Amino acid sequence: MMKKLRNGIKHGQESARYEYQVLTLGTEKPSSWRMIEYSIPHRYCTNSHVCLDGVVYFVAKTGADWSQRSLMKFDLRYEKLDLLTSLSADFPQTCKVCVVAL
Repeated sequence: MMKKLRNGIKHGQESARYEYQVLTLGTEKPSSWRMIEYSIPHRYCTNSHVCLDGVVYFVAKTGADWSQRSLMKFDLRYEKLDLLTSLSADFPQTCKVCVVAL
């Protein structure tokens, strides 16, 4: 079984709304994108991620102007997305997510 997470922006008349979806492949059910609940807008800022014990960790841009970088996690079993912590300004821009950062 494989899961894929994606996010996107839905533009409306008043403001943009962020949507987060998950796709599960390799099950007996037909594959389809499902919405998941998450209230903190973020954008992926790296292709680097690590999966430990069924949880995917990655760095994302957060904040009103996308200037804050944060460590995020996505639990594959429960399909739950969480912000773990904000990263300090001196955290390397090119740093890959690693066990030390957890």
